[in-house]
Amino acid sequence: MRNLIKEPLVQFLVGGLLLYAFLNLKGSEPEDNPYTIEVSEEALLTYLQFQNKSFDAARSTQLLGSMDTKHRARLETDFIRDEILVREAENLGLNKDDEIIRRRLIQKMDFIIEGFATADQQITEQELKTFYEANHRDYTLPAEISFTHLFFSKEKGGLDVAKDRAEKALTALKAAGTPKADRFYFHRNYIEQPRALINDHFGSEITSHLFGAAQTGIWQGPLQSEYGYHLIYAQNIKPERQPLLEQVAARVLDDLRRTKRDQAKADAIEKLKRKYTIVHKSGTN
Repeated sequence: MRNLIKEPLVQFLVGGLLLYAFLNLKGSEPEDNPYTIEVSEEALLTYLQFQNKSFDAARSTQLLGSMDTKHRARLETDFIRDEILVREAENLGLNKDDEIIRRRLIQKMDFIIEGFATADQQITEQELKTFYEANHRDYTLPAEISFTHLFFSKEKGGLDVAKDRAEKALTALKAAGTPKADRFYFHRNYIEQPRALINDHFGSEITSHLFGAAQTGIWQGPLQSEYGYHLIYAQNIKPERQPLLEQVAARVLDDLRRTKRDQAKADAIEKLKRKYTIVHKSGTN
């Protein structure tokens, strides 16, 4: 037997068998070729979740499984295209020391965390009611006013002339006349407008008068703005008021969802933060 092993032909045959076995074994391992793109269910599922910015695996699996041939082919085409561009960018080293890439990575992590936070949201009617009661001031309807006005511009002879014209116009109005006035820079009629807009158009003095001491159903003035003088006929003034929850339920629900999502994201990031040791170097906070 020892003599047989020493034979060159036998040694050649044994070596050939070992080499054949090694090559077969190597060939059975997953190929690690940077120019091979594997389009698998797992890869498409991950890609789909990033595309939809939703990281509900069960829902995404159902969506992928229900796709018709046309939509699945489009998804695969997009996946392959994106994968090629990513790999070419990596080959060029574009992912190194690049602030844009860094911001994109942060954004992707935000999407992932937000996706999980959103997927877990279940809101009850009691939660909605409690949230509304705790934040009811955010839903207070502002005071509103409806009025028309006549404008007398200071550009036509100065403020004194404008005031005189306004006073004569008021006398004419009280006598059922129809005096002429100037064209205002914004509007002549205002319907159910909030204090902030009136303040922008007329200034604080007229706004305070309209929402404080104004009477409805009569001509008042002259009242001065930075543009000249005004005669104002207020038709309706609604005070600030609190709506019922049913009237603003959709807005309250959106706000509650956003609040819960933001809190869930903050909790998730805080949990991740516990993995790290933060070292403040001298001269930094």
